[in-house]
Amino acid sequence: MGNNASYNGNAGISLGLWRESNNNEITGNIANNNTYGFYLSLSDNNTLYLNNLVDNILNVYSYNSSNKWDSQKQIKYIYKGITYTNYLGNYWDNYTGIDNNNDGIGNTPLIIGGVIDNYPLMEPIENYEIIEMLEPSEVSDSGIPGYNPIFLLGILSVVVIILSKKLKKS
Repeated sequence: MGNNASYNGNAGISLGLWRESNNNEITGNIANNNTYGFYLSLSDNNTLYLNNLVDNILNVYSYNSSNKWDSQKQIKYIYKGITYTNYLGNYWDNYTGIDNNNDGIGNTPLIIGGVIDNYPLMEPIENYEIIEMLEPSEVSDSGIPGYNPIFLLGILSVVVIILSKKLKKS
């Protein structure tokens, strides 16, 4: 966590070069101007997110490895002065996707070989202020922040009843 792995000739951050390296969390790192930003070999179940991968010949090399490239819990964060809650991935300087809702997360996953970052960041991690990691019980699943789905269903039912009574009268 929090490493600056720059100008290292071969790999900025390497897992499993000589033996397996499993179940690690790699976050808050900068890997730039290396042959490989991340070099993963025979390494599984690692979670890599909130990292900057910039100006590497290849941002990632993954051989016989299966890893997660975004947070596994939703994160409350501030981006451009607005607070959001979502999963977060990594900043890749070669990501060309777009961000339709301006939450700082690309709308399409970044896919490089077997690597899939479902929530690629649009800007380097310095542009995101992390407030907290949320437990699943703290995350609203209503789709509309701050509204309970049962409450919305109740309001909708009342509207339907009122409209049906008005239609019967006319």
